[in-house]
Amino acid sequence: MSRADLLVKGRVLADGRIARGSFGVRDGRVVPATEDAAQVLDFGDLLVVPGAIDPHVHFRDPGAPQKEDFGSGTRAAALGGVTTVMDMPNTNPPVFTRAALEDKLARARAKAHVDFGLYAGLDEKGEALSILREASAVKVYLGATTGHLLVRDPDLVRRALVAAAAAGRTVAFHAESQACLERHAHALDDSYPSHAHARPAECEAEAIRMLAAAAAGTGARVHIAHLSTAKGLAAMGGTPFSAEVCPHHLLLTQDALRGGGAFKMNPPLREQDDINALWRALAEGRVACLASDHAPHTREEKAAPRQGECPAGVPGVQTLLPVLLPFAKTGRIGLARLLDASVAAARLFGLPRKGSLAPGMDADFAVYDLDEERPVRGAEMASRAGWTPFEGMPAVFPRHVFLRGAPVVEEGRFVGSPGAGRFVAPP
Repeated sequence: MSRADLLVKGRVLADGRIARGSFGVRDGRVVPATEDAAQVLDFGDLLVVPGAIDPHVHFRDPGAPQKEDFGSGTRAAALGGVTTVMDMPNTNPPVFTRAALEDKLARARAKAHVDFGLYAGLDEKGEALSILREASAVKVYLGATTGHLLVRDPDLVRRALVAAAAAGRTVAFHAESQACLERHAHALDDSYPSHAHARPAECEAEAIRMLAAAAAGTGARVHIAHLSTAKGLAAMGGTPFSAEVCPHHLLLTQDALRGGGAFKMNPPLREQDDINALWRALAEGRVACLASDHAPHTREEKAAPRQGECPAGVPGVQTLLPVLLPFAKTGRIGLARLLDASVAAARLFGLPRKGSLAPGMDADFAVYDLDEERPVRGAEMASRAGWTPFEGMPAVFPRHVFLRGAPVVEEGRFVGSPGAGRFVAPP
């Protein structure tokens, strides 16, 4: 057997436990620890964990690269300890066709600093059903939001679920019922708080109940994107669905909307009772997965005086895990549970060789000093947005990050290279 390239030592997450340990790296993959290695990296008591996987980013490439492209977005990801991202299809043009998918794939391959997956998006014509095996996953929008991917037809939703099951692809849903949103549109006015009133919790629950009926008997893997309410959580009861939760829905209440466009996203911020329910579900594993819903817009756009002129979405890929790690120290969530949620997308979306440091897996890992807590500053974020909804909140950013055994962050400094990222998809 050939010599290992690296021997990595530290406090390692393995089999749900954190303990002093080590592993080897050869040709970008994890191998059993051996002292016969070309280089030894001993991180002492620092935490060495699998690179986080963010299954929900919007890098605006193509269409609006001034907001974000695969280069700037994956740089931000790496600095936040994220080594795999999955980019949503509502770019311009949207990813409905093979040509659009191939164009985005070429852009990502040229620019990405970390590994990436790409969603195909469903529209009312169902064009994307022919390219599901070429994409990493499928995204369906049941409520209107950024872009033109709204799907109203439940028969088309079921067809997509059947096709995705046959292709071995997970279907992620923006679960807000459009009919419900239209019933509550009267609550919308120029004020930012009205945005939350016009997209109430019952719209999320209604969409999930509709999905439960549509998915019955299909064998499809259904994933609820950015779950945000206790009612939505309750509607998932008895279903095999998985779900993700975003830090902004765990850390900010809808009262923040009084502060303007920096706090407008879809689904909107919610009440404290919803936040408490989501935290419990995350800590207990009923919500398996973390995601950022990184959706950057410019400062100028988000400063619009009337909410109707302000696009929905906030940046967050760089802060996905860092803003939540302080809560593992306070005991609100177990550290091992939180770290598992940061890589759960590998299991939920069937991403090969991702999500753990077991032999044979890609050697994607991050190194943290949990005592190195510092406030989040928008000016220090790598996203082209240049701002953050978590300004001033405590966070723990990684000291080092490796992609397939190669450093992309050293001592908090980005050292990656464009084009290092590879496309990942289920087999």
